[in-house]
Amino acid sequence: MRMRPSETGFTLIEVLVALIVTSFLVTILMDGAVTAKTRQTKQMLQSQALTIAKSHIDNLRDISGPASSLNGTQDSVNWTLQETEIARDPREAFVLIEATIKAGSQDRPALVTLQKRYLKSLVTQ
Repeated sequence: MRMRPSETGFTLIEVLVALIVTSFLVTILMDGAVTAKTRQTKQMLQSQALTIAKSHIDNLRDISGPASSLNGTQDSVNWTLQETEIARDPREAFVLIEATIKAGSQDRPALVTLQKRYLKSLVTQ
């Protein structure tokens, strides 16, 4: 039995439906890939910001003098350190400081925030 030419192959409507379904699937996959890449970049930046913030806040006990404010950029991470005096001993030798460091990117400047309280020497030698 021989088929007629109109019964072989796909119709134009079937091909268009297949293309539309395929384009929806590709769109969903691409959206997932972009979202995953954005999440990975944000997580990497947050990890970098945390490392830099910990490094700066751990070094605070080695600095003497009055409370200060510092900022800078390291490995494309912006950071700001703000020291606030909480209390002072009667002999004016030590001061209790609360340090807050914020690290992040241009669009998210406070991606990581750390705080630390410590005694700071006011006596210089």
